[in-house]
Amino acid sequence: MAAPVSLPAAQEGSALIRVRSVSKFYGGAKVLDEVSMDVRSGEVRCIIGPSGSGKSTLLRCLNALTGFDSGAIVVGDTRVGYTERDGRLLPWTPRQAAAFRSRVGLVSQHVNLFSHRTVIENVIEGPKYVLGVPAREARERAAELLARVGLSDKHDSYPIQLSGGQQQRAAIARALAMQPHVILFDKATSALDPELVGEVLAVIRQLAADGMSEGDAIASVLPERDCLAAAIQTVVPLFYWYTCNYLIFIEKSALIKRQPDRWDVKI
Repeated sequence: MAAPVSLPAAQEGSALIRVRSVSKFYGGAKVLDEVSMDVRSGEVRCIIGPSGSGKSTLLRCLNALTGFDSGAIVVGDTRVGYTERDGRLLPWTPRQAAAFRSRVGLVSQHVNLFSHRTVIENVIEGPKYVLGVPAREARERAAELLARVGLSDKHDSYPIQLSGGQQQRAAIARALAMQPHVILFDKATSALDPELVGEVLAVIRQLAADGMSEGDAIASVLPERDCLAAAIQTVVPLFYWYTCNYLIFIEKSALIKRQPDRWDVKI
């Protein structure tokens, strides 16, 4: 592994997520090529690009689900993947990585709700057994979150009794129950019928408008079916445009960023 790059806090302090010159290889294939980006508090950034361009891999690196071969990632004041000790950077243990992931939510295209648990039981599981939140407090918080995502009447329903959009909204409530500083959406609408996509994006957009809590941010990978139209026409469906305030294109493992007022190329 190449030596991680330095990230001077004094120069980068305004960003909640800082990614600098991150590269990732699978065998001889370079799936991330010197990627650099910032996500600031209160921002929603949507990452789009063709299949295999490295979108999901980037989110997995942000969440410490996979390592990277060079560069650096900092979330808040935590350097992802390393602990500094006596002037050296030591790789995280599995326990340290798991502790970090409890503070960075991830909602994927596969909701993975416990089929034998009700909706509200799915939401309170993490806070009770990972964060040690008392059962009554966890249930009250879960009820608030389910109301926030429009599922206040589904507490006692099982996942099989929900539509795909409802299952995805339950997964969002479950992620929020862990009180994450950052929440990542990895193709969260790709398995849904087109008519259900809007209800999930509306929840994401509302989270962005209200703020998950002070000092939080959202990063989202969009499904390839919508990325194709965006990449060819440089137009994103209005639902996505209104959901995020910054679009990031990935092509051939490198970032090509799109802002409303300018193009900014990172290679």
